[in-house]
Amino acid sequence: MPTSFEISKSTNKFIEYGFVNNYYNLYKQSQMDLLKFFENYTPISTELSQNDFKNGTYRITKPGYYKLTENISFAPNANITQNTSPNEKNVLHNFQPTPAQLASGGYPFHPYHLGFFAAITVEANDVVIDLNGFTLSQHPMHYLQQRFFACIELANTPFIFGQGPGDFGNLISPKRVHIKNGYIGRSSHHGIHGNGMESVILENISISHTEIAGIALNGGKNMIFRNISISQNNHDVPVLASYSHAMFIRPFLYSLQTKNKDAVLNVNGAPTTVGDVITALETEMINNVYLPFKNNQEVTGFFDNPTKLPDGAVYGILLNPLGVAVENFRLNRDGAIGNENMALHDISISNLFACPKEVIGISIDSNGSNVQKGPVGDVIRILELIDNGKYSPNVLGNAWFILGKYKSELGHSGSLNIPGDMIPWVEGKSKIPKYPFSNLRDSMSHYMKGNISFFLSAVKDCRTSHVSIKHVRNCGKYGDENAERNLDYDIVNKPGGLNGGLHFVKYQGDKIRCVAVSGCQQVKVDHLKIRDCMTEYGSCYGISTVGECEDISFSDCTCDGLLAGKKCNWNTLGDKIIIGDVPQNYPKNISTPNEEPEMSCYFGDDGVKCNLSQTAW
Repeated sequence: MPTSFEISKSTNKFIEYGFVNNYYNLYKQSQMDLLKFFENYTPISTELSQNDFKNGTYRITKPGYYKLTENISFAPNANITQNTSPNEKNVLHNFQPTPAQLASGGYPFHPYHLGFFAAITVEANDVVIDLNGFTLSQHPMHYLQQRFFACIELANTPFIFGQGPGDFGNLISPKRVHIKNGYIGRSSHHGIHGNGMESVILENISISHTEIAGIALNGGKNMIFRNISISQNNHDVPVLASYSHAMFIRPFLYSLQTKNKDAVLNVNGAPTTVGDVITALETEMINNVYLPFKNNQEVTGFFDNPTKLPDGAVYGILLNPLGVAVENFRLNRDGAIGNENMALHDISISNLFACPKEVIGISIDSNGSNVQKGPVGDVIRILELIDNGKYSPNVLGNAWFILGKYKSELGHSGSLNIPGDMIPWVEGKSKIPKYPFSNLRDSMSHYMKGNISFFLSAVKDCRTSHVSIKHVRNCGKYGDENAERNLDYDIVNKPGGLNGGLHFVKYQGDKIRCVAVSGCQQVKVDHLKIRDCMTEYGSCYGISTVGECEDISFSDCTCDGLLAGKKCNWNTLGDKIIIGDVPQNYPKNISTPNEEPEMSCYFGDDGVKCNLSQTAW
């Protein structure tokens, strides 16, 4: 188990900006008014220490000035039990909200039913969080067990109503928040995350060792980011995303066991009870993950992450309209809520490494309208469950399919949507149903966009100056090239199919976009520096514009040291890209999901009018 990490505090010295200067003339009057508000703000001060986090998230529900007095390593409810026996209350229950906490209302069930999702939530207006030179981070064991998390959440819940892998309740978003002067460390997802916040200042903050994004704010308005350093996402990720699926599927298995202890899945004819399924799953989790990680040993077995890099996309800064940014690139601002009036300057983003992995799923019907999932949005990893056409069981597959078999008895089944005719195949009574395979997505069926350091998604009125991006890597491989499955992907990519509305039907997960401007209006980027960015298989772009962008300008930009497809061996077949040798009798009418890797300092969609002035590529 990693016990510590170092943040180079000398690389991002605090700058005394004050409240009166309009730096680089980026601020509008509303932002100057916001600065003036905090200059004159003298609220009650509250000091925060490690003791304030021992039982769970520190919920800020009143205006005030909140100041750290020491480094915080977030690890609530760390010792609920030391029992390591599966199929009963054991160490996998540690670090989670207790039933009493959820029932009391101190941690409302809906936001917290899948765990403590943040160290601090901001649920009130007029809040200052002074990190005071200290570090706020997720403890290594909580990092292992809580696989979606933000050190600071600018809301009362991580998702807006109707989104996310469950019902997370109704959103409460803050206005007038100032976070400053410190360090944000280890997080299994985000450093700072939020939905619907307004009038926010982030300044003098260094963020490192996050797994997905340094800062991800959805639907924000009237914001200032200044002197922000986002460096080195976590390069020592012990487990694959499937470990998160295993953590969150366990309550559904226990629910089934309570309602029908005799529930059985005849795996290729061999009876396997729900108790057997739980025992096998938890034994794998405890013996090969939890205990080795706790004892500073290597994680092994089914959930081990061989690359130690995130197996999904990573972002430095992501600005998006209200709601999750997990689907298609936004092509315009139609329907966008918020995400406007931003000023960002003195931003450094560096050392973002990832190895995204495409997860091939299987559809729920012949039209490919959706992919089969478990109860928390988890894609059924069908290729890992097939051997010569027969079901090849593993601890997660058995969990998915016994829940699928007894879905009607669960009551609440989340996103579980396994068709009934999959069960006879699992039980060795029939061939696998002929549903199309589905591609282009990750383990949660999120559309893969590759690694994006600075992502402006349907932003309106954004001004940036002095942004540096360097040392970015994507070692993710190209998309699935199986000829037979490619015929299925053609079905899924047609209207009515899951991927039918995507802007890019070529695989994007192996790409780098240092700066992505997608469906934006009124964006001005000044003094941008990009260098040393490399992919092993996909394309590498310095600046990428996507969709219907309007009034976009870049000035005084430099871009050098891009390298694309370092390890890729590709061939062409007409206008199609085939990875490796071209198979004999390869279908001529097939649309392959990959394309020749290319590198470009600027790559834009046709028709995008982008003013590039005083640039040096």
